[in-house]
Amino acid sequence: MIDFKEIEIKDKERIDSLLKRADYNSADYCFTTLYIWKAFFKIKIGYCDNFLVIKFGPSVFNHYVPSYLFPAGMRISEMQISEKAKNIDGMQADIPIKKVINELIQDAHQNRVPFTMQYVLKEQVDLLDKLYPGKFSFSEDRDNFDYIYNSYDLIFLHGKKFQGKRNHVTRFKALTGWSYEKIDSKNAHECYEMNKEWCRRYGCIYDTLKEDESCAVYCALSNFNKLKLKGGLLRLDGRVVAFTIGEMINSDTLIVHIEKAFSDINGAYPAISTMFLRSVMNNPNFVLPTEQDNIAELLEGSKQDFLLQQIGFKYVNREDDAGNEGLRAAKMQYHPAFLLEKYCVKEN
Repeated sequence: MIDFKEIEIKDKERIDSLLKRADYNSADYCFTTLYIWKAFFKIKIGYCDNFLVIKFGPSVFNHYVPSYLFPAGMRISEMQISEKAKNIDGMQADIPIKKVINELIQDAHQNRVPFTMQYVLKEQVDLLDKLYPGKFSFSEDRDNFDYIYNSYDLIFLHGKKFQGKRNHVTRFKALTGWSYEKIDSKNAHECYEMNKEWCRRYGCIYDTLKEDESCAVYCALSNFNKLKLKGGLLRLDGRVVAFTIGEMINSDTLIVHIEKAFSDINGAYPAISTMFLRSVMNNPNFVLPTEQDNIAELLEGSKQDFLLQQIGFKYVNREDDAGNEGLRAAKMQYHPAFLLEKYCVKEN
């Protein structure tokens, strides 16, 4: 039986070590995500056989109805099972990941609900289908696909497809009195005040999701140093008009948790995005060459490894669109390298 508990800051070191071993690039496998959204999703965590296990869900008529994340503790490639293990009943129970999933199934049944997993990655679906042939049904969860971008696309905004974004950044930089600075303990409260103004302008009190997001923003800013986050803000005439917060989520991907700007300030959104990503590069002073052939060689050719060394991360995860059509269109305008597919898994 798994002993589930509410997630706390003191859990960060242990959870981070298990997530690092799993090396997932999904937004759902990040301590910050779990911590700042813990109240909204009623997240509980536990440990089983050196795996992190997570459940979350609403209370229906005072009855907790949990769903689960796929356990994290090692890479999927390390979980692959032999044909011999698959076909011999006596050995199946000795497969570590299956022992953990069986514990989760038992926990669901003890809560008198069918076993359900959410935000399940394609590679996890494939493994579940091998471990439990015919036991689960799988359905695509498009609203929760993560948008994954090439880091150099969002930093340099190079090429015709980013001409519009570059123009917006140029217009912002043409404004007098703007400045960029990193978020720290001295200015984090200004970001929170800007977020409160953002909520007043854009109707958080009429939108439950925006209101809950505001609570998540406050949690992130209040625990900025403890969560070991990175962030940047833009000022215009001394006033904060945009800010963003992110961190490395795995070995090659930086995740952007929060990005806020006043939309009436032309170019504020693309400006804070590109300036923040450049500021966290290994070499923030690196610039692209001016010759088109040399640019192509860096972005698509044999020298791309050199470029990624200058940047320090290959991808940027800008999380999901939650089914919001406006947000979906905005995320597609940045031309994702791919969408990280997620599925809902239900017990048959």
